[in-house]
Amino acid sequence: SSLLIEMSGMIGNVLNDDTNGNGDGDDCVLHIQQDEDFYRMDFAITSIRMNDGLCNESVMSEWDLSVYPNLKELTVGDDCIRYMSSVVLSGFACLEKVAIGCNCGSSAAGGRFELAHCGQLRSMRIGSDSCVEWGEFVLKDCSLVAEVSIGDGSFVACVQAVFESNGSAADERLDLPELNQLKIGREVFKGNEDKDSSFVMKGDCGGEQ
Repeated sequence: SSLLIEMSGMIGNVLNDDTNGNGDGDDCVLHIQQDEDFYRMDFAITSIRMNDGLCNESVMSEWDLSVYPNLKELTVGDDCIRYMSSVVLSGFACLEKVAIGCNCGSSAAGGRFELAHCGQLRSMRIGSDSCVEWGEFVLKDCSLVAEVSIGDGSFVACVQAVFESNGSAADERLDLPELNQLKIGREVFKGNEDKDSSFVMKGDCGGEQ
């Protein structure tokens, strides 16, 4: 009916999914298959998956991810979010995985990438040639993260890179006991010759880097 068609258009590509095969059907996925889907907002969404080559209009320079407080997974395809000036995920209690493809954030300068206070985060991957001109990278207070991977040619102009976690006064070690895979590609965090650069990494890792 025309009413069902109208309702379908309003809902867009937000759907319940059970991709993990656990039978609970609790995952609510926002599948971004066209630029218009970028503007879908629903606090129940647990996973965002963006197809390749999307959200590259100059007006798409900001992404307020705080409207998805139950987010578990953020996956962005290759050649996306060209003009995005920041990706900030702070205080996401359920977040487990962040994956950004190659050649993303390629036309924005001075941007900021931040993952902070995400106690369930296990994996963070960024492909090659992404966020090339972004100025800051922060991974902070994510004690369960096991894998960090940044591809060649990403964050080349970054002047501040921070890997750290909150420690007690008696023990200032980095609380990343599960980190066993850290891959930093060529030219990553090279910095800017005209600006002071800093790379901060405190504490112990659970395995070899």
